[in-house]
Amino acid sequence: MTSQRFEPDLLRQEVLELTEMLRNEEILEDLRTLLQRSGIDPQQARLAGFREDASGFEGGVLIASDGNVYYFERNVSQSEFSAFHTVDDPATFFDTYPALSVALEMDIS
Repeated sequence: MTSQRFEPDLLRQEVLELTEMLRNEEILEDLRTLLQRSGIDPQQARLAGFREDASGFEGGVLIASDGNVYYFERNVSQSEFSAFHTVDDPATFFDTYPALSVALEMDIS
């Protein structure tokens, strides 16, 4: 089910841009390291949503190469996740991370 509030093409573009950032941007190197420690290959994952604020909070949802959806939270000053878990019902995150709805249908190599 695709969120009706946003154009699917814009949501797909967001997933492509976030995934490119996850895989290649230097500023996300520490996030890639944490994902690898958690058993997720960031070069094979799709970043379907990402939020950050001025306090150093980062949170998001990603889809691993095995199709599992994960939610994560962390403070950039910490070297570990404050939350990291499998999402059993991805639809519960569509309001917060609308691009997740289309990311589930995308194939990004």
